[in-house]
Amino acid sequence: MASMTEWGDCACRISRYLLLAGIAVVAALLITAPPQQRLSANPFRMSTANAGGGICSAPNYLALATTGGTDKFYIIDTNKKVICVYRIQTAAIRLVAARKFDEDEKIWDASLPLMNGKAMEGGDGATRDQAKKFAEDMQKLIEQGKKKP
Repeated sequence: MASMTEWGDCACRISRYLLLAGIAVVAALLITAPPQQRLSANPFRMSTANAGGGICSAPNYLALATTGGTDKFYIIDTNKKVICVYRIQTAAIRLVAARKFDEDEKIWDASLPLMNGKAMEGGDGATRDQAKKFAEDMQKLIEQGKKKP
């Protein structure tokens, strides 16, 4: 039984030394790295690489940030069915667009030519009123199809 305790103590000491050696190697690499590389290797520094893009959620809300040519931030309220798009400029956030999408959810095929013989798909999009009319026309088309044997 004594040998088992000695082996456990020995294993604990070895793992501590290995852990300390690993920490020393990482610290040495950070210290000897050039200043620019040292800043990017610091896991506690918040940079655009760590904060750019991504999606977050909270109860009844979604938030999405995009980076690239145009930095945009989207907030979606799933209860009120509203989407807001913001453009991020240096130290300012500007509202670009806002829209209720409650009528958009009723459209299941935007390729049908219901808007004066045109489809919504492939154009400049549709306003909320146009989306509502498109959904109503699609519902009428479905009802007509049900009536005919």
